[in-house]
Amino acid sequence: MSSFRAVPVNRRRRSSSAQPGLRSMLPFCGLRTIQAGPSAPHSARATLDAWRRKRCLKTKEDWQSLDEAIALNLIRSRLRTEGEATLNVREGMPASDLLRRAFLRAYAHEALGLAKTYSYPALARGLTELGYPTKESEPRSAKSQKVVLGCVPRTEEVMALFERLQAEFPGATLVELLAVV
Repeated sequence: MSSFRAVPVNRRRRSSSAQPGLRSMLPFCGLRTIQAGPSAPHSARATLDAWRRKRCLKTKEDWQSLDEAIALNLIRSRLRTEGEATLNVREGMPASDLLRRAFLRAYAHEALGLAKTYSYPALARGLTELGYPTKESEPRSAKSQKVVLGCVPRTEEVMALFERLQAEFPGATLVELLAVV
């Protein structure tokens, strides 16, 4: 007989280096990584847990939805730790809604090289016709809100709206509304 002895193992306690975080798994899953602070793995994990309460990860659309949620959470966390303003997230609205709202604020303030070439009702109708529902009162009320820069994640849906806005307003530097990757 050999002199091996069973050693009790505490399965609940793992070293932080032995447990892979969600951020280390993101590239493997096809998700992109974003520059964030030291609390990013915990923040991404909290976002995943909250996302899983209402959804199930099965399809490519689910992956994109999770990617968008994590990206948005990391961007908002970074902006808040830097003391910058952020846009409030509306439940059930896509990230392109954030770009639409950020653009309306910049347009109302004539920031980022934007000039008022359309009336507010015409701008609202134009965005609605593009498939981004906008009330006529939204551009007018955007004037009373701060312009928020670097607050919108670069997802496929966001970039589709971004390209349309950039084509309509070529002199504007709308890229400042997008988060730094």
